[in-house]
Amino acid sequence: MTEKLMNVTINEMDIPCWVSYHVENDGIGWYEYWGQKSFDRGSDYPVVDDICPSESQVPYEDFVSAVEYIKTHFEELATKIAEELSEGDFADED
Repeated sequence: MTEKLMNVTINEMDIPCWVSYHVENDGIGWYEYWGQKSFDRGSDYPVVDDICPSESQVPYEDFVSAVEYIKTHFEELATKIAEELSEGDFADED
């Protein structure tokens, strides 16, 4: 698992958050189809595991508000963050 400090838009504010993610791959590996053997490497993509506001970098009220927002909108935020991560962020994760 990898952690990265990113600015995440929460309640129309950019809040610095620690984002934990791991990399998965959608390839099937070696396969044979009609006698033809081949290898499907697939594509690597990040999966966000956790989003935590940086407590030392935001006022307490914004921190509490951000935590509540993350709890209720985790899937939406995780999808957006995964799209923002570039392949360079996780290419060496294997």
